[in-house]
Amino acid sequence: MKTILGTDLLPIGRGAATHKVEFSDLNQVVSVGATPPASPVKGSLWHNTNKGVTYVFDSNYWVG
Repeated sequence: MKTILGTDLLPIGRGAATHKVEFSDLNQVVSVGATPPASPVKGSLWHNTNKGVTYVFDSNYWVG
């Protein structure tokens, strides 16, 4: 597996539109690490680096 670089472009979909976002920009709005953020709010995003899965917080649980 290759490491994601800050300049890598990642596709983000919204409706029928797809946008390309640099990982360094996305990393500012998504918590990235092996453990979830300590005080998430509903809609928070966390990318689990151990599992390679991105989760959203639904007010009670992290949903993958």
